[in-house]
Amino acid sequence: MKLLLKADSILEKIIKVLLGAATFSVMLLVFMQVIFRYFLPISIGGLEELPLYLMLAEIWFGAILLCRNGTHTSIDFLSPILKKKPAVQLTINVILDILTDVALLWCAVLLYEYMVSLIVAKTISAGLGFPMWWISCMMLVSAVLMAIYTFAYMLRRIFEYKRDKKEGTA
Repeated sequence: MKLLLKADSILEKIIKVLLGAATFSVMLLVFMQVIFRYFLPISIGGLEELPLYLMLAEIWFGAILLCRNGTHTSIDFLSPILKKKPAVQLTINVILDILTDVALLWCAVLLYEYMVSLIVAKTISAGLGFPMWWISCMMLVSAVLMAIYTFAYMLRRIFEYKRDKKEGTA
């Protein structure tokens, strides 16, 4: 268990560093594009697509952290209604977490198939010429990690409910 917690902590730090680096890179690249386009007659050919790919990475890696912490966007209109029925609320949340996991794993399967097709077709980006399967691979890894973290968050909720019930606070 300690090994998993250590791996989780390391993964969180890696993702946060990647997010920070990507955000800084996007800012710097967009700034450079504005300077080169409007103040200098220099073309930075192909570089204009890099901020787009970096923002995609930010979205997918940021979503991993949101799933890890259970802080992703949700519409929670049942909690006030079911405030006094924690067992029903937990059941609904577990069902929704399972559906989310199924959707994420289905997405991962589709992304894997897409990534394989990009590798076979040797598709490259138009401007920079890097393999497009890199993007789908990043999305695939993110979808799998989101599914793992959603499942772990669901288990955490179940264990917290059982602990609260045992202590008489649920």
